[in-house]
Amino acid sequence: GGYVWVDAHILANPVSIDLDKDGLDDTLIIPVSYYFDQWHYKAHPDLTAHLSPDFNLRNYVASAVVALDLKTRSVRWTQHLDLTTSKTELKAMLYGAPTVADIDMDGRLDILIGSRLGYIYRLDASNGALAKDFPLVMGDIQAPIAVGDVVESAENNNFEIIAADANGNIAAFTSSGWEIWSTVITGFASQTPTLGDINGDGRLDVVVGLANSEYIFALDGTTGKVLENFPVRIGAKVIAPILLVDLQKAHRKDSPHSNGPGLHLVFPAFDGFLYAIDGRTGCADKIDIGGEESYSLVLADDIFGHGKMDLLLATFQGSVICLSTSQPYDSLSSTTTQYPRHGLVSRRDTIGFKLDETTKNLGIISGSELTIGFEIIGKKVKKGDNYKVLVTLNGQNVAERTYNDAGHYRVTIQAPAQPGDSRVVVTMITPHGQAHKDEVIVHINTVAYRLVKWALCVPFVVASTLAVGLGPVDSSRTERLRLPRVG
Repeated sequence: GGYVWVDAHILANPVSIDLDKDGLDDTLIIPVSYYFDQWHYKAHPDLTAHLSPDFNLRNYVASAVVALDLKTRSVRWTQHLDLTTSKTELKAMLYGAPTVADIDMDGRLDILIGSRLGYIYRLDASNGALAKDFPLVMGDIQAPIAVGDVVESAENNNFEIIAADANGNIAAFTSSGWEIWSTVITGFASQTPTLGDINGDGRLDVVVGLANSEYIFALDGTTGKVLENFPVRIGAKVIAPILLVDLQKAHRKDSPHSNGPGLHLVFPAFDGFLYAIDGRTGCADKIDIGGEESYSLVLADDIFGHGKMDLLLATFQGSVICLSTSQPYDSLSSTTTQYPRHGLVSRRDTIGFKLDETTKNLGIISGSELTIGFEIIGKKVKKGDNYKVLVTLNGQNVAERTYNDAGHYRVTIQAPAQPGDSRVVVTMITPHGQAHKDEVIVHINTVAYRLVKWALCVPFVVASTLAVGLGPVDSSRTERLRLPRVG
């Protein structure tokens, strides 16, 4: 026929999403690159034995986004994007993971993805339809697209689109595709830009590391201008994403770092050091990690349960390195996955969610009810837009609430009838469709359960102890009962 079946390859991470908004992921968004692997076919010539001699494997390269239904394991939809050959300098491949958010707050999730041909696509997550006035055009894009409210407006709370290409361009666009600003930097950003207020001026900033130079750039998210004290030159290129976390309380008294609002930029470089740059001053500290290199995002959490923030890093040489700090733990500053659902955006400066301390320290409880307290950090939203909170107990949905303002709230749920350990996960879905989660393990009615077990066991234990203590029975001293003989 007139068609060629081309092998599918996944070169970037898929993203699971919740299309029906019930708190459980039901769809997998997969970036697919189609091409014939030359090395594979050379190693297995029998695979091309049925093809005509003039068939050229290099003539077919394409890309698409595929939505897979996780419940039925069937394809929901496929949207084809680019088409080239492998002879061109830029090939139709997808190297960056999709970014999913409701960027214009119309109630429908959007998929943002950049291609090596320089196109930025915006697709409807429910059917794959291409949005009006898209795709946008830049240079070769290999990093995931960032989204966030970097240009605050009283008129709307729509997210802006921030992208970096291989030609040294970083640009911000409105949700409808209009360019807001564009800035030229001195290198290639291979990872998604990180968003956060690093200098404490109350506005989101855009931070990138460069894979082909030794600089870290930080831009004002509203204007695109390079921030004061940046760029910062370090010892080597940076391929890992940049973590934004507040470490100011971890400083020594004689440290040159500043106090006040702001964040640190934490990342590994290819010189074998882990860097921490103060976003307020541009001052940098570095820690020797044994000369090892890393491509991965540094994770931050209270790993040892000591109330302090710990940093976790995996290296290219196979080491896992954990560094403890004296910075008090804050769940809003924690990053526990390489690909957070809310993107690489500092939750402390935008929208966040956390369980309160009372809930985190519940431990062992008794009774038929369980009260969960939590805090929504964010802005008051317009009528019709809500923060949706879902509570699951051992994987089952047990409560759902909606709120139109940030603040402290409490939800009471029924405790399980069966005593034991239970996992409570509370998910907050923002008006932009991004999920923030926090969880706690509680021991429900385990004390009473243990008392019942002891109450049942103690009589048997006592009886057994007495029997052993009395020793064996002497049959010669046992009295016999005389009964009349029958028959």
